[in-house]
Amino acid sequence: YKRQDECSHPALGSLGNEATETSGNHMKQAVLAMVGLAFVAGISLTLVDGLTKEPIANNLHQYSQQQQRQIWNTDDIAFNLQNDHTWIVETRDEPIGRMYRTTTSNGYNGDITLWVGVRTSGEVQGVRVIQHQETPGLGVQIDHRISPWIDHFTGHSLDRQQIESWDVITHGGVFDQFPGATITPRALVHAVRDVLIQHNQFSRTPQADIRKDTTNPILNRIEEAE
Repeated sequence: YKRQDECSHPALGSLGNEATETSGNHMKQAVLAMVGLAFVAGISLTLVDGLTKEPIANNLHQYSQQQQRQIWNTDDIAFNLQNDHTWIVETRDEPIGRMYRTTTSNGYNGDITLWVGVRTSGEVQGVRVIQHQETPGLGVQIDHRISPWIDHFTGHSLDRQQIESWDVITHGGVFDQFPGATITPRALVHAVRDVLIQHNQFSRTPQADIRKDTTNPILNRIEEAE
């Protein structure tokens, strides 16, 4: 004689198997749904990237043209390629200076890339920031659209100042820093100084060594648009 709790219950076993199977099906459905969502998201990002890439590149080209006009104060200008980051600047076939593209890694939040225009006399014609990641409200004052601070470089040269004076005032130099921010302006001062040193070296390069480029080299070398 068997007790009731020792008896076999086939119906209960069947219910347990069905519950396990149902749970497994729900998990499979959830996984498939997640995979489907990931696939759709990937396709969407690809489409968005394809649709926005060209407009972003166009905006960068237009912004670069605006920076050119601001630095050289003219639309009647041509650029003759010297190397990957240096161009001879001419107007009416007469050289008036050089344009340099340089990047400093000494910014507060990373790299800062800028244009530096230098006259044939060795004086700074103008400086404009192409790209930066500086702190909003402080470091962004290097952007000419926000602050005229960067215009302070215009007219300066190594001939008029000792190299040691190319620093911010708090470090014994002649350039103003921002209230509450020293690293960012100091990085730019040093970057422009180094360009002037390079300019003095390149100024001794014979004109015959300069390779002509019939297109606008500045616009063609916006790395962020590639």
